[in-house]
Amino acid sequence: MDRFNALIIAIVVCSAAPLHAEENRTVEVSGGFSLFTVQTSAGPYPDYLAGWHASVAGHLNRYIVLFGDISAHHEDGYWVNQPGVHFCASTVCSGPQQYVPALAVHALVFGPRLDLPRGDDAIFVHLLAGAVRKNPELASTTTGLALGVGGGFDKHLFGPISGRIQLDVLPNRSQGQWDKSYRFGFGIVHKFRRE
Repeated sequence: MDRFNALIIAIVVCSAAPLHAEENRTVEVSGGFSLFTVQTSAGPYPDYLAGWHASVAGHLNRYIVLFGDISAHHEDGYWVNQPGVHFCASTVCSGPQQYVPALAVHALVFGPRLDLPRGDDAIFVHLLAGAVRKNPELASTTTGLALGVGGGFDKHLFGPISGRIQLDVLPNRSQGQWDKSYRFGFGIVHKFRRE
């Protein structure tokens, strides 16, 4: 697994360097808050995981970008009351309950992105490929393949800073089954321009 991680990091670093760029070559760094949904048949897990995401991107030209993205999301375990008879004494109740275990998900993806500039703003779509690692509280950790598609919007705020919102559909495969996941994020982008 260490060789695989080293290969992914090398690809991300190499993709950040603009290759044969036209005018306004840029490298951008972004980061922010994101929500990750988990829809799995492997057991009761939290529906939404809160976390962060960060990416590095290098523009090959005005429209084509190569990028690498890393994210981490986590939700603590909790108890859920089930239908049935509950006994209450003052503010303390007992009855059928189900424990929803904690879950942490880490994703490392990369791929091409198509930017459609509109003045200082941009609409973008991208393809994703990489790895997703799931670490459930009461089960073994799994690492699997992640493939996906997504897009978003960059709104220029000031100087080299833009605001970003994005939505990614990120199905992933581990332990022989596909799980559907979605990631919604927002944050800031810093663009380093080289004339």
